[in-house]
Amino acid sequence: MLPLKKNHKQQLSRLALSALALVLGLIFWARAYHTALDLYLTPSELHGPTAQNIRLGGHIVPGSISFTPSGGVAFIISDTQSQIPVIYAGAPPSLFQEGIETIALGHFDGYTFTAAELFVKHDQNYRTKKEPPCF
Repeated sequence: MLPLKKNHKQQLSRLALSALALVLGLIFWARAYHTALDLYLTPSELHGPTAQNIRLGGHIVPGSISFTPSGGVAFIISDTQSQIPVIYAGAPPSLFQEGIETIALGHFDGYTFTAAELFVKHDQNYRTKKEPPCF
């Protein structure tokens, strides 16, 4: 085997370090991407306890909203086929109301969905309140 020149050794070591950096970067990216994914399910698709966070989407059943003494809210999400009770410990969004579509991020213990975050769907058109003219 022929001895490598100093210049070739430097090029090979740079290439090896670059390849190692690329592989490590891909591993970190894949782990971060995997943990950032949350499944989206409707109440009829949710069949048992979940170990990972999921997004549960549906409409808030009219008459099901009740506020807890600690400032949280409990309600029922439905997709017209199934219903699941939801508990959220935080203050609900300002547009939170019966009949509106909502998405809750959290986990399901088999009976109740415990939400860590709560999102509501709203109309994309912004309308201001009509104010009487000032004289």
